[in-house]
Amino acid sequence: MVHPTLLGAVGMAGILLVGAPAPSWSDPVLDSPANGPNHRAQLVGQFLDAHPDTALYEWAGRISRVYGAAFSHGASAVDSAEQFRLNHAAMFG
Repeated sequence: MVHPTLLGAVGMAGILLVGAPAPSWSDPVLDSPANGPNHRAQLVGQFLDAHPDTALYEWAGRISRVYGAAFSHGASAVDSAEQFRLNHAAMFG
């Protein structure tokens, strides 16, 4: 016999999962024609041309790592990261 509390929890989880919207892997703003895959590919190409000693690692069709020689500079590590985010966020999609 299944414990009633466990059965209730499983039943509620089923209701929550059934009622939840399906996850979306696309962003309507980022994937608009102006920011679509071709635009992102162009941005990636520009980044790699400007930083030839860097490389990108992609997982599931998205960039998940940027590595190699220094590709961003700033007064501090935080400033450098913020400059990178402002200048290159669009290539991540």
